[in-house]
Amino acid sequence: MKTLIKISITTFLFAAIALVPVQAQTADKPRVKLSVGPETSVPMGDLSDRYDWSLGGSIQAEFPLYRNQLALTLSGGFYNLFAPNHGYTLGGSRYREDLQVLPVKLGLKYFPVGGLFIQGEAGTSFLLNKSDGGYDKEATFTYSPQVGYRFNLGGNNVLDAGIKWEGNTKFSENGTANHFLGLRIAYAFSL
Repeated sequence: MKTLIKISITTFLFAAIALVPVQAQTADKPRVKLSVGPETSVPMGDLSDRYDWSLGGSIQAEFPLYRNQLALTLSGGFYNLFAPNHGYTLGGSRYREDLQVLPVKLGLKYFPVGGLFIQGEAGTSFLLNKSDGGYDKEATFTYSPQVGYRFNLGGNNVLDAGIKWEGNTKFSENGTANHFLGLRIAYAFSL
């Protein structure tokens, strides 16, 4: 598992460094965008038995690949899954702790028409307090398809609003896959 974590982090760092433009950008060229904003989600399936909802935030960089229609994304974030007050039982043990997760993902964002976008990302989610939740994995594979709309705020400033489905592989060897239905609203600006 530690090898997977090291490979994931190294891959994301190299991708970020390789994609940073080294030449000056002109007004007619697509520009790198950075977005930051809150995210909230509702756990689905078996995960909804252990957690009520989540709240967090994310930061995302968009590197243009083709005009203003296709971009490579690199994102990271943090969210807290809130356990119900009464707690939950997992593997015969009783837990009442929230779970903190740090996802790091790489993906593509496509604008088929106007501000409408379709985005797909994949990466690694790190469980920051796995033992508090009764889990035995430090990291899981995560994937996240999203659909949304980009609202122009004037100049190079925009507001991204999207609905996403986020899936994670098992948090425990004997567990099941974990899914969320979420909302991301982010302020984005050009660099």
